Amino acid sequence: MKKTLLALAAGASLWASHVRATPIPTDGSWHSFTFHGEGEPFAYEPFTFTLDTTALLTVTDLYLSGDRLAIYNNGVLLGLTSMPQGGIDDYVGSYDMALLDPRWSSASWQIGPGSYSITGTAVLSPWGVGAGGIRVITGAVPEADAALAFGLGAGVIGLVLRRWSARAEG
Repeated sequence: MKKTLLALAAGASLWASHVRATPIPTDGSWHSFTFHGEGEPFAYEPFTFTLDTTALLTVTDLYLSGDRLAIYNNGVLLGLTSMPQGGIDDYVGSYDMALLDPRWSSASWQIGPGSYSITGTAVLSPWGVGAGGIRVITGAVPEADAALAFGLGAGVIGLVLRRWSARAEG
């Protein structure tokens, strides 16, 4: 019985040393992860952070295009990254370039104050392995209603200026 308990304790210790949280700052810097095929969790997870304000959580595929990712917070699905568009044999080594290119999947979520433990899995991985990045940006995250109001206001101003210009010419 003692040997069994000792073996279980040693196994739990070995497992616990393999699973570790990666605290990340919320300053917008990218943090990398890898995965080893469809259905496999990201290595070096979970990514943990605590917020006292709103922030933008962004995840993107990197290197070889074609992967799609499922992102979770505390075990609850936040959502999937976009479906990659175009070829699956393209390469990019910059998180920011991958984020702007539809051949690499990405997604962003506006999140509020609280403690976060972000994990993920690959749901599409044509290469069998892959990598990506995660970042959290705090600060001025525009509210959807504010952005809509700003856009409508700018459109109205543009129409008014166009009419004034047409009246001045005619």
